Formats: sequence, structure tokens, C-alpha cells
Amino acid sequence: MIASASGGLLDVVGEDGVDGLLVPPGDAGALHAAMLRVLTDRDLAAGLRANGQQRGLDFTAARVVPQIEEVYRACIAAAR
Repeated sequence: MIASASGGLLDVVGEDGVDGLLVPPGDAGALHAAMLRVLTDRDLAAGLRANGQQRGLDFTAARVVPQIEEVYRACIAAAR
């Protein structure tokens, strides 16, 4: 994954260069360079792919939905 280093994308890419590449928002040159790196460095691409797939497991519905439900429970409890 190549992502803009902003907002929630900073949470999705756990570690820049390990499970994704982060580029400054709006920096077309940095995006181009990151894309070129992934396309020309097979070892980097393989590592990003493997680590990114593992990182993606943190965002499955089975893992995320209970966390969201807990936030809702806390909000309801605070409102009572």
C-alpha cells in the first residue's frame, strides 16, 4: 500500500516501509518515487505485500466491530 500520510491512513499503515509506504499529502513527486520503488524493488514489494496482508487482519469485521460496539456502549452509559 502506498498512502498519503494523513488522517486514518496513518493508522492503516502501521510502519512506513514495512507494511506500506507513506508519502506527504499532495506531493506528486513523492508518490511517483514510492510507486517507482515498489515497481523496481522486488524485495521491498514482497515485504510490503506480506506485511501488509498481516496488517490487514487488524481491520477485519470480526476485530473492528466489537471495538465500535464498545464505543457505543460507553457513549450510551455516559448519556444515562
